[in-house]
Amino acid sequence: MEIKICHRDIKPENIMFDDCDNLVLVDFGVSTEFADGNDNVKRTEGSIQYFAPEVVRTGEDKSVSARRTDVWALGVTIYNIATNKLPFASMTYTGIKN
Repeated sequence: MEIKICHRDIKPENIMFDDCDNLVLVDFGVSTEFADGNDNVKRTEGSIQYFAPEVVRTGEDKSVSARRTDVWALGVTIYNIATNKLPFASMTYTGIKN
């Protein structure tokens, strides 16, 4: 089964436990649904600190793979949980880009 929704805002605050201690992804406010295997999106959504490099590099007017950016954000989330810090110090789009 292929997942046809990209969350676009994976971060520790959006991962919770349910009553049976299963991890649950919440807050699908900026998620997007795609069809026919095309997961390219043009608008950048989510939390800047969890953006994939191609999102920061290309800016808001270019198309990027939403699935790949979700995988990157999950990696940053795991890093953040393991080290209690983010891999990039800047909290702004411009600061991360530089």
